[in-house]
Amino acid sequence: MTLSIIDTACYYFLLFIIYSFMGWLYESIWCSLCEGKLVNRGFLAGPFCPVYGFGALLVILTLSDVKDNLLALFFASIVVTNTLEYLTSYILEKCFAVRWWDYSHYRFNLNGRVCLLGAVAFGTMSVLLLHIIHPWVLSYIVRLSPPAFYLLSGVFLGAMLFDLATTVKHLLSLNGRLAEIQSALEQYAGQYKERAGQKVDTLQLALSERFENSEFASERIRALIHMRKFQDRRLLAAFPRMRSTKYAAAFEKIRPHILGKKNKDNASKEDTHGRNENA
Repeated sequence: MTLSIIDTACYYFLLFIIYSFMGWLYESIWCSLCEGKLVNRGFLAGPFCPVYGFGALLVILTLSDVKDNLLALFFASIVVTNTLEYLTSYILEKCFAVRWWDYSHYRFNLNGRVCLLGAVAFGTMSVLLLHIIHPWVLSYIVRLSPPAFYLLSGVFLGAMLFDLATTVKHLLSLNGRLAEIQSALEQYAGQYKERAGQKVDTLQLALSERFENSEFASERIRALIHMRKFQDRRLLAAFPRMRSTKYAAAFEKIRPHILGKKNKDNASKEDTHGRNENA
């Protein structure tokens, strides 16, 4: 009985890994074509998009009985996959105070979390999944020997847990960093309001150069603003529309530094200044 439970868990976990990888591949290719450059799409550092893994399993477990009715399968898949995407967006936002994707610029979207274009794409992929992709994947899984079956499950489980722990740890650290910057920005905005006699938008001040020259931008705050970490660059490259819902001003303040745009802008200004002097 115990062995049967383990076998079942390993079976579904391997399916989850395979479809998470396929989802990452689809997202990365699509986003790379849209951006005109190579994009490693995904919440995790590894080549996995877990939401696709969960979505595929949901479709397989709940809609296999209606797969012969293509129209019913298509529309039912839209409901299942878009409900999952909406909930995933909401839960991730509540957990990390970050909006990872935003479809507000697409027509027929729901709170920017899901949109009609994505719904049609997921419905189509679900039909292909049950009729073509899943049978093909199963034909290879059944060929695995028991040792390989358990070994692959264990290796992928360990790798994904490590990746998840590393990503979550970084996001919590990032929010701590943003909280410090946001606090300094709000103090500066409060003083600016007293001196100018009018309310000022904290985000507007964050995007200006004045803050870093003020007494509120301590050496530590400036270091936090200019800090560049691999995980920051990776996440912004994967989710260009990513924004903080709790520390919006602080996040927009560090965004250009993470992307290296500030350094490029400064270098360009210095180069222009040098040419003018030589002239």
